[in-house]
Amino acid sequence: MLTVQSLRIVPTDRIKSDLSALISELVDNAVAAGSCVMVEAVNSREDIRRWWRSRTEGDLCPKPTKVNVDSFAIYDDFEPIAVRDFDSGSEKYLDIVIRDEYERRNRPSYWIQSTPGLRTLGTSPTKISLILITDNVGSGQQVIDFLDHVYQSCSYGLLAAHKIDLHLASWTASPQGEARVIQKLTQYQTTTGGTGNGSSSFRSLQTTLSFNDAEDPIARTTLEGFFRKYSSSKRNKGLGYGRSATRTILLGSSCPNTVPDLLFMTHKKQPYVPLFPAKRIPPDIVEVANGISEADTPIEITSSLLETLATDRLIQAARRVGRAGDPTWAILLLAMAGLARNQAVQHLTTPYYRFRRAEGELHRLGWLDSEFKPTDQGRTIVRRFGRKGNYSDFASARRFMKLSVDAAGVVYYPHSVRGAG
Repeated sequence: MLTVQSLRIVPTDRIKSDLSALISELVDNAVAAGSCVMVEAVNSREDIRRWWRSRTEGDLCPKPTKVNVDSFAIYDDFEPIAVRDFDSGSEKYLDIVIRDEYERRNRPSYWIQSTPGLRTLGTSPTKISLILITDNVGSGQQVIDFLDHVYQSCSYGLLAAHKIDLHLASWTASPQGEARVIQKLTQYQTTTGGTGNGSSSFRSLQTTLSFNDAEDPIARTTLEGFFRKYSSSKRNKGLGYGRSATRTILLGSSCPNTVPDLLFMTHKKQPYVPLFPAKRIPPDIVEVANGISEADTPIEITSSLLETLATDRLIQAARRVGRAGDPTWAILLLAMAGLARNQAVQHLTTPYYRFRRAEGELHRLGWLDSEFKPTDQGRTIVRRFGRKGNYSDFASARRFMKLSVDAAGVVYYPHSVRGAG
């Protein structure tokens, strides 16, 4: 059995604030050195491929030519902002960080905006500080892939005419990923052409710990066997992308694929419910985390913390479910959360007479007692629905509610209740 003893919760707003301060520092240094500035968020190669397919699979290109995007040059073959606008994850909120810094500085002339800005420079050699940002460096492969696109442009593209100082900034990085990225940056002087390359640097504000870092060799071997047992890929041995086995979950749009497989994937022969199905981080988890702590110190996982998480998750779920005038399910969830009747009334916008009518229906079903406490049967119902994990389960839950509670329009969010019972 794997036991988690502590949990470090860092909200997305904290990551944005930290990276904003780091970007500001790097931009100040560049301006002081008499350099122009470009700031971009690292795109994944998968996002670049999706963006390219979206442009070539339309009506104008019924039979798109197969193109290897690995050889694409940044600004020549694609613009990072266009890829981010199309379909990406954490890069979207990183784009907000970049935009806010640009606006805070009143859109300065030394800040070059993507391809149009580069074209205005022409072929006149210009010193440019290209600042790349990302939130998490796990295996380092995503950053390395993106650096290849930058190097292509420095060799023969729009960046080749200029002297480029290359700076990479990340909120957190694993030791293995950082080492790979630094090794890639050392190739900058030798693998690219252009008018003469400038300096390169890597800055990470936090260190991402990994299960691979366990000092006890017996414990490390035990963990590797545990992760391998629930592996969904023979290639990574259940340790996540690049076998990183990182222990950092950023509360962004999705769980990073560098964590062990069992945290976000199921296993055909070992059925279980992962913490983050399909790498999805439920919105209520983010809301709860934002309300608990923004501190750097780890939070001990105690029974009281788990109870707080369960209570808040139930309350958030209650606010999301039900149609107008039908608060039955929401009332049961609030009762499960331990709220008194008057507190539940305050949480809902339902007229009091409808609240009491729905409460009476819960009494009739045997799910709620006269003290506004859920019965054993009521608790079982909530737990049962909390384990629903796919659309088929969702549909069966709605049919059950329609037949048993006469709530045909109930909108039920199984992920919001998961683990709360």
